[in-house]
Amino acid sequence: MAWMFLLACQPDGPALEFAIDDDVGVVELADRAAPGDVDVSDAEPDATSEVIADAGQDADSSSNLTIMTLNVGTRLLAPDPDDVNSVHYLRRVANAEYEDFIGARVRAMEPDLVALQEVLPPESCSSFIEEDPARTCFEADRRPDAVSRLLGPSYAVVCDGRKRTSCLGVRRGFGTLASAMASMISEVPMETALLPLPECDLVGGGCDEEHCDDESSASFVEVETTFGPVRVVAVALNGGGIGAGRYFAGQACRIGQLDQAFAFVAPGQKSLVLGDFSFDSDLEIHAQAKAHWDAMVGVGRLLTEHDARGLDGRRISTTTTERGGEDHVLSNFALGRCEVLGDPTFDASFDFSTLPAGAADRGRLDHRAVFCRLSSL
Repeated sequence: MAWMFLLACQPDGPALEFAIDDDVGVVELADRAAPGDVDVSDAEPDATSEVIADAGQDADSSSNLTIMTLNVGTRLLAPDPDDVNSVHYLRRVANAEYEDFIGARVRAMEPDLVALQEVLPPESCSSFIEEDPARTCFEADRRPDAVSRLLGPSYAVVCDGRKRTSCLGVRRGFGTLASAMASMISEVPMETALLPLPECDLVGGGCDEEHCDDESSASFVEVETTFGPVRVVAVALNGGGIGAGRYFAGQACRIGQLDQAFAFVAPGQKSLVLGDFSFDSDLEIHAQAKAHWDAMVGVGRLLTEHDARGLDGRRISTTTTERGGEDHVLSNFALGRCEVLGDPTFDASFDFSTLPAGAADRGRLDHRAVFCRLSSL
């Protein structure tokens, strides 16, 4: 996860944008176009839709397993002092039209399995009354919850056993969840590992290197698919951030959760591990996590990586701050490569005039979607 800030260096001068991203620390982004600088006015209105539609159409004929993982969290990290309800939407999609857009893009791909992280949980909306119909918590008690709105009725859904912010959708016709046969959302959560360190509230500023964000998780569920049972391990691993006025990397908890996720992989059983890992093992700053990764992922090891890589061999960035590929798909039974969707982002064709700050709005996704076409061995 990336923490974004704007700093006005002088009264009449330009704002300097910088990010705090996991283990990286402070990274100046002045030499990179900010989201607000991306000109989408001349883009074809449905350019992104065409890319997504083509991918979805090809999937049925070219592979027997299609997968998507997408962190639907945003860069909205601090409440608006002029908006008392903004505190309920920190890290979440708040604009209902934007949520509809993202959901339509996901559903158009028709992936067999979808992993979503940082989903707006029902508890966020039930704790207050939203009177603005443009927001995602409006009349929440009368509408399906956020993950159901994003995925629609064609998916059975199960979420983690802690905060219900990490969810897995299984396309009906491809697979089943025994606990969600008759309903859309399983009342039985995924099996979720205990946090390896004491929990903390990341948004509230109470986290540090000795704690785990209480939303972070490593979970698994058994899915009966058209080619047999598959254990799906869904992760939303601990990230870095600001706690007590200083930056922390969150490595200790993240590595502990990485080990938990790998321990969920069942020997002799088809297993899939996917989600937001909050690190890219290609980057030197993640050397500690890389040692744990390399012990389990690679040729001749427990898991195969399906990540998208460029001509230079490095992972294509899955974050909008271009800090590397943090969202991964691994398996012990499949062949194929993933692709990172969006040019420049998954939401590029959205009408940003509907957001308060336009294309620079902090309520936009800070991750790109990863889509995979895999063939089962």
